[in-house]
Amino acid sequence: KKYENDSIDIFVFYLKQNEKSWKNAGVYAVDAVKRYNEWYGKYPYKNLSIVNGYNPAGDGMEYPTLVIIRPNEHWFTRFFEMVIIHEIGHQWFYGVLGSNELEETWLDEGFTTYTEIRYFEDKYGKENSLIKLPLVPQLSSRYYHKFTHYITQTNCLEKPVLTPAYEFIDMPIAYMNSSYSKPALFLFNLEGILGKEKFDKILKRYFQEYKFKHPKTEDFIRICEEESGQDLKPIFNGFLNSTEFCDWRVKEIKKNKVQIENTGKIHMPVDVLIEGDSGTKIVRIDGGAKFEMIIIPEYNRIKKVIIDPYGYSLEPNHWNNHHPRKIEIKPILNLPSFDSYQILFLPYLWHAPYDGFTTGLYLFGSEFIDFNFIKGRHQWTAGCIYGFRSKNLYPAFSYQTPIIFKKGRRSRIAFAGSNSNGEDKLRFSFINNFDTPFSLTPQIELKHTFAYYNLKSYAPVDTIDWDLGRHKVFFNNFNCKYFRIGKSKTKGYPCQTKLLAVRGIMQGLRSRSKSRSQHSFLLIYVFLPAGSLGMYRSRKNFF
Repeated sequence: KKYENDSIDIFVFYLKQNEKSWKNAGVYAVDAVKRYNEWYGKYPYKNLSIVNGYNPAGDGMEYPTLVIIRPNEHWFTRFFEMVIIHEIGHQWFYGVLGSNELEETWLDEGFTTYTEIRYFEDKYGKENSLIKLPLVPQLSSRYYHKFTHYITQTNCLEKPVLTPAYEFIDMPIAYMNSSYSKPALFLFNLEGILGKEKFDKILKRYFQEYKFKHPKTEDFIRICEEESGQDLKPIFNGFLNSTEFCDWRVKEIKKNKVQIENTGKIHMPVDVLIEGDSGTKIVRIDGGAKFEMIIIPEYNRIKKVIIDPYGYSLEPNHWNNHHPRKIEIKPILNLPSFDSYQILFLPYLWHAPYDGFTTGLYLFGSEFIDFNFIKGRHQWTAGCIYGFRSKNLYPAFSYQTPIIFKKGRRSRIAFAGSNSNGEDKLRFSFINNFDTPFSLTPQIELKHTFAYYNLKSYAPVDTIDWDLGRHKVFFNNFNCKYFRIGKSKTKGYPCQTKLLAVRGIMQGLRSRSKSRSQHSFLLIYVFLPAGSLGMYRSRKNFF
């Protein structure tokens, strides 16, 4: 099919069997070209082809005047649209601005990812979602990249942005972060510092000055400095050559004074919203010092402070940017927040054979979400269920938080308790993970648990191992996963070998259980084609 926009012929080629799922491809292409022409400069060729084809390197691939798209559109997501508009973005950042993708990947992938996020926010609003289902949490393109950056940064997997692409072969998520996510978020940060109007002018000048040339990072920095009249080298140096970060927090408030502190090592300007008894002000600080004191003479009392109220700052920790602490109460179907402590609620209704209908309410509280390689803090659940047949209340609670979270080790403490129809239970656990997530190193988990049970019924346990009454039990669980990527001898495909070992030991301490100790060992070997892993969203085969 042929489409036209601003004297540019856009051709869409698709396989006959994919006609229905490709019906919107041309609309997405026109929407993208129209916006990119306006934001950066006009597409310099007479035609652009969008081709439905096989691409072993990823979902899409770009060439001058041509993009190849592998997937089809599904009615419940916008991923098909995302791939198309991302690859079209490369016509500007790679096709016209011929940067060195191996040495300075961020100049094409980072700028294109910034363009992708900007497209979705311009077309669907800032709270846009890549998922079109009504009850599913809203996953925006910006949130996706913030999550990637957060996981990479908190697990100490980052490499500097100017690391050559071929040095990421052992850590795909680090490549994704340094080439796509972090640069895109940094460009939004820079836009927030310089102002949108000025930043748009910078992008247009960058395109016009270097089209059909080979720009480097220093060329973009020079244009930014000339247009803004500021020395931006310290900001760019921290972003490009370091994995350190900036982390502002509200340190102290006294009457009409606010002191904020940067607990990180990178210095970045930031806006601070201050609400007092006689109004609200936004103050810009240059961020050159570790401590900044802000005084509002006309205020007698400061009620609220928000560091980075517009959310453009590239900080890993926004939870300490609010005073008083930002708390949200929402239904359970919400994604973890990057700046508020969430309390999620879940109404409960069930039917159980031993107690008939049961109803209740569960609450979940957490700073982000705390699970394995995902770092949250102070995660808890609390709930209570009422059984209509027994006319009893059954409370339950749990809590966990990390105490060590660094490269190669993550340690947590956790405890839980519950009262059910068949048992009272208390557990205290110490959980250790000794591994590097998203790598080929062995994934090891060691969990120690001390538990107290008061069994009132055989319903929740194995009658062979347990007696009714009180029991004190100590558990040791050992889990090991090992991944190896090799090459299949039969088909020549890259493949994954997965070795999973699980070791469990249960020891009774002054226990009335029939079996004082129990040992188990499970060994699983799995062979998977690499294509089934779904590990990458990258459009390039950089191996």
